[in-house]
Amino acid sequence: MPRAGGTTFQAAYNGNANLGPVSYRFAHGLDVVARIPPSLNGYRHIGRVLQCESGQKFNPQITPLSALGSDDPQLAAEIIETLESGIGNVLAGHLFSPPGLGTFGPLFKYLPQPIRDHLQDRYWTALTP
Repeated sequence: MPRAGGTTFQAAYNGNANLGPVSYRFAHGLDVVARIPPSLNGYRHIGRVLQCESGQKFNPQITPLSALGSDDPQLAAEIIETLESGIGNVLAGHLFSPPGLGTFGPLFKYLPQPIRDHLQDRYWTALTP
């Protein structure tokens, strides 16, 4: 999910025992939506985040659930990760993302990784055993 509000909203939400401690966000790979709007604009995430690398499964034993109030993932880190990932993929001979399911699935491979990682099939794969 994107950042939901400012610091006042974050503090009120996370401070509510019925909301903050039991709100979980998932961030798959370089998903751009989990990084907007930027923290620099005063927006903050709520709850806790569980992250995984692009194409991997969510696994709290590998990447533990964040502390309450974590503002990860960051947009600046995404820009660096996207560049590193893109260069690494080109050097490895992987120019496209994996295709997806359904009618338009074959076209998904042409999407930039931060958008591709946001699509439902990537989350579905990361959440299933």
